[in-house]
Amino acid sequence: MKKFILYFSCIMAVILLSGCSMDNTPTKKVENFLDSYRNQDETVINQLKDMVDMDNLMNEDQKNTYSDIMKRQYEDLTYEIKDEVIDGDNATVTVEIEVYDYYKVNQEAQNYYNENPNEFQDDADTDDSSDGLLEDAKEGVEDIVDDVEDTTEDAVDALTGDAKYVEYRLGKLQEAKDRVKYTIDFTLTKVDDVWTLNEIDDTTRQKIHGLYEH
Repeated sequence: MKKFILYFSCIMAVILLSGCSMDNTPTKKVENFLDSYRNQDETVINQLKDMVDMDNLMNEDQKNTYSDIMKRQYEDLTYEIKDEVIDGDNATVTVEIEVYDYYKVNQEAQNYYNENPNEFQDDADTDDSSDGLLEDAKEGVEDIVDDVEDTTEDAVDALTGDAKYVEYRLGKLQEAKDRVKYTIDFTLTKVDDVWTLNEIDDTTRQKIHGLYEH
């Protein structure tokens, strides 16, 4: 009986060690990173909250709506590992992700605003000052997002203008169904025999959020 217990313990130790080894691969590290978005891990949600809270243009209800829009993006993100290349202590994992095409939605909403500015005028404000505010709103949506902080800030800037325009753009983002595929090369470094994902760049952040220009 003691021999059996010892044998069983050895087998379990081998299985556990194998599991740890399987988790310590470049591909697995990338999968864990992307799954943290899909599973809406606490760290991911806290980062989203911090970014949205920095905005001073949307009211609280609109911030909540925008947060839900991004959570939907995270939850419905899909990916496929295309390649893994290991060169010593460095590795590159190529992934194809598919996300909602929020970039397209933003562009279409901006174009609609440009073509129909009168629809977004406040009925109570039809003087020159109102026109100036609307012009400022149009200018505020012309820049393309650059990084996840700027992604959030600029995406929020794209929701500037009077309340009608904010609600219009948020509504279109909520309705987004078209999806887009992006290819991402994640780089990793092995430190003390542990593969570590290198800091992602701005382009990668934009792609994960569906805001990368295409």
